Order: sequence, then structure tokens, then C-alpha cells
Amino acid sequence: MSYSIYESINKPSDFPVNAFVASIESSTLHWHNEYEIIGVLKGCIEVRVQSELITLRERDLLHFPGEDGPDPESVP
Repeated sequence: MSYSIYESINKPSDFPVNAFVASIESSTLHWHNEYEIIGVLKGCIEVRVQSELITLRERDLLHFPGEDGPDPESVP
């Protein structure tokens, strides 16, 4: 059974953006109402957005509505 976690995003009211760097190992299938941008700093990952599998390589960016919920995995 597949499920996802709702992620609550806390952002300052004067500049409604939250940015952070996280390793792919610490990411899980999640969703939130805010837009999301995934950028690959090093290596390669595969991200499933809805039913589409997208491969991202170093310096690639992916932007999508938060409700679509990414499911990222590292690629060897």
C-alpha cells in the first residue's frame, strides 16, 4: 500500500518562501499545498510525480505544484 505524508510548511509572512538543502536519503513521499522546486546539486535522482518518472541530473531543476507530491529516489 502506498501512502504519503502531509508536510506542513512554515514560512515568514514578510517573504513567503522556505528553502533548504536535504539529502535524498532523508526525503520521503510527501505533499503540501505550496509549489516545490527540486534542484540536484550532485549526482542523479529519479522523481516520480503522479505517474511520470523523471530523471534529474546535476544542475537540473524541477518545478511542480505541491499537491502532486514528489517521490524521489537516488540513482546509482
